[in-house]
Amino acid sequence: MDHARRHGHLRVFCLGVTLDALTLAADILTVAIIAPDTYDDLFAHAVEENAEGSVPAHTFPFEENTLRWLSESTRLSPGAAAALRLAWTHRKLLDFER
Repeated sequence: MDHARRHGHLRVFCLGVTLDALTLAADILTVAIIAPDTYDDLFAHAVEENAEGSVPAHTFPFEENTLRWLSESTRLSPGAAAALRLAWTHRKLLDFER
């Protein structure tokens, strides 16, 4: 990942900071944008299970309907939901294709 970042194939952005008024938990909202080929190389050997147990992983397309479904499903923390909304809002700036 360090090599990918140094060569511009992975970029990390800070989207903001939130503070939950009820718990006083703070979140630093970040997003990592990985070039498609680099992503494939980095995660080619990812596993779904190891000695510690299973890791249920799912991929979802970064599309407006997916983000709406995730937000409405209450599967996300408020900070994660905010990060996704901000990433969607600024997706043109964050896109590797631009």
